Amino acid sequence: MELAAVPSFDHRDLPEGLSFGELLDVCLTRGIRSPMAASRGKRWTKEDFAEQVGRSERQVRNWVAGRSVPHNDDEVIVVIERILFGLDKNYMSDWRLELRESVKRSNAEKHRGENRPTGATARGQSRGNPPAGNSAPDYPEMGIRQLHPLTDSFEIPVARDIESDIDAILIRSASAEKVPSRQWLKDALRPIIMRAEAAKRKLEEEVHDLNERELQWYSRQPEAVAPRNDLEAYALAVKQWYDHEIGRIYNQHRYETNKARSFDFISELFNTGRAPAENVEVLMQISGAKIIGDQQEFWRPKPNVPDVPATIEITEEFEIQRSTSKLLQSLYPENRLLDGTYYEDAIQLFPVKGVERTFRVRLNRLQHGRSQRLRRIRIGFGYDPPSPIDVKCIIHADNQPTAVNWEKSVFRPSIEAKMD
Repeated sequence: MELAAVPSFDHRDLPEGLSFGELLDVCLTRGIRSPMAASRGKRWTKEDFAEQVGRSERQVRNWVAGRSVPHNDDEVIVVIERILFGLDKNYMSDWRLELRESVKRSNAEKHRGENRPTGATARGQSRGNPPAGNSAPDYPEMGIRQLHPLTDSFEIPVARDIESDIDAILIRSASAEKVPSRQWLKDALRPIIMRAEAAKRKLEEEVHDLNERELQWYSRQPEAVAPRNDLEAYALAVKQWYDHEIGRIYNQHRYETNKARSFDFISELFNTGRAPAENVEVLMQISGAKIIGDQQEFWRPKPNVPDVPATIEITEEFEIQRSTSKLLQSLYPENRLLDGTYYEDAIQLFPVKGVERTFRVRLNRLQHGRSQRLRRIRIGFGYDPPSPIDVKCIIHADNQPTAVNWEKSVFRPSIEAKMD
């Protein structure tokens, strides 16, 4: 059985002077696809092509029928070109150029048609009557506006040094709980460490194969570090307390820093046109942000303080200090750039899979004269210096003549706020 020949196209196949919809229909009918596509030559269905382009099937049908046309600089033109002709710009270059020219021709023709009087209006003007006062076409006019923050000039506090903070807070916490100091712990653990090192040296002399040595050390280590008396048992319990407390302080420090050095971006979608917007899609990209989204607090309870055995005596003096439960929360001033209000009618923005810092939202319809709030996006910097934050949006509706491009600088860093 012979394979069907893959159709080839050359300059003689190129129809010139067609509208965008007519040329697109030719491409879909002929099954023009990327040279790497296995189904080259197979006729496109509107549904398959819409799925590849990322638009609705209704939108593709409107393009083919000439009822709508993408704007000259709409990014969807690049997507269509890539799907039909592939990534190699030299492949079917004449078709690529003709596709772009067809978009320009169709937009120019649409513009002339909108400004050309027709029907009763044309007859009225021919009699010397003035044109109608409101000649706006009946289609939606979508846009987006920023609700919060109200300005792009605000201060982000300087990130505190996590190592020095953990050290200071750990000292206070140990003193408040009457846990021996880390110097005492170091001295108390020295016999255990020496036994472990001696056992390792002996194992190295007996076993020369590295993998075998690691396996045997896994079984010998518990015996080497097992406590020999009450003092060593208590020292190991104190070490466990310190490990747990350091982790608790570290996680809380990161949470408080992320929270203090963030702001909420809230926007709303609106339609000021004379018709409802159908099948609305918004793509939003945020550039410059280090963290996007709420940083959940990792709750970790305070560790249990080990009891001091009656057989040992701790000679250290402890200075009882205030509780450390709220100590981390006082590292930064209150952040007034976070909007804690829950808007029940706000629409969730979903991350676009595989594309960093990009979100998508879809609406079946947005009535003319109405607006729709979008769910807040929390933008933060973590421990990094603040950087400029820009938001870019592309707003598309099936019955809107062209996509709307919106770009806004929502934050411009100045000098970071000084901390005491």
